[in-house]
Amino acid sequence: MKNQIQFRYVLNDSWFASSENMRFIKGEQNKDFIMPLKDNRKM
Repeated sequence: MKNQIQFRYVLNDSWFASSENMRFIKGEQNKDFIMPLKDNRKM
């Protein structure tokens, strides 16, 4: 966010797929995200 490059989606690994990260990306950063989910993750 600091380098002023315009983007719409955040793409990340399943390692970072958590509800806290989803809330942060969608709520505070106002971006959409693409992330795979493991079976043992809570939504």
